[in-house]
Amino acid sequence: MERPVSRLVVPGSARHILPAIAAFPLAFGFLFIASMVDAVAISLMPVIMLDRGFDVSQAVLLATVFHIGLVIGQPLIGLALDRAGRRRTVLGCCGLSLACTLPLISGSGMGFWPVAGLMLVWGGANYGLYTAALALIGDRFQAGMLTAAIAALAAVYALAAIIGPAVAGGMMDALGAKGLFGTVAVVYLAALCGGGWLFRPVEPEWPKHQIR
Repeated sequence: MERPVSRLVVPGSARHILPAIAAFPLAFGFLFIASMVDAVAISLMPVIMLDRGFDVSQAVLLATVFHIGLVIGQPLIGLALDRAGRRRTVLGCCGLSLACTLPLISGSGMGFWPVAGLMLVWGGANYGLYTAALALIGDRFQAGMLTAAIAALAAVYALAAIIGPAVAGGMMDALGAKGLFGTVAVVYLAALCGGGWLFRPVEPEWPKHQIR
């Protein structure tokens, strides 16, 4: 099945950025969470893992494994978006991220390889939230509003990249790695419950005469 793609570039307005976010807050919320966690992983994950008892080389490797999961997980996320749909994929990624985070809260005695396995899956699942949110935004908006939505996406991503490490650094000082992982798990749980209760994804039905 082929879906029609408009090649027309329609100018948008910066005034529409906030209305775009307000029109689909859950999609932008998932995007914010994924971007924030990714920024924390890039900037602070080695420090976090040092607090969990790993040596420097292991801590750096665990941060690397997280982002390897991000790369290799994208084809699977794309397949899930096509086969299972947007809603199931984004909620599945959120639930899988939560499942990977929970053992890290009290997993100070876990060895390198079990934690590496969790980081690999977590990296792919967390960034799957970004990919699925992007697909949802593309489904929801058209023409000039799509331009504004993409601008809003970039703004949300940048804001998350600024806020995430700053907040995580403060939490590391106050609560340590255990408290940080616990807070991330709560965020995933809230997003999962909120999405399951309120989420109304757009799964467009294409006119039959446009499907070949």
